[in-house]
Amino acid sequence: MLGKSPLSYFQDLRVERAQSLLHGSGLDIDAIAAEVGYVDGATLRTLLRERLGRGVRELRANLR
Repeated sequence: MLGKSPLSYFQDLRVERAQSLLHGSGLDIDAIAAEVGYVDGATLRTLLRERLGRGVRELRANLR
């Protein structure tokens, strides 16, 4: 957590969990967003694109 704000740290954790759910579950993006603490999938999509440089479709394709 050194050098990161608390918000950034928790966003990293959410991104890691979301990636795991994208890979290991059949949940849609709204369900995954709710699971990791976001109100809707749009917020999670934006965060994934900012942090990973890829969208949900690309992430799912790369994880298979």
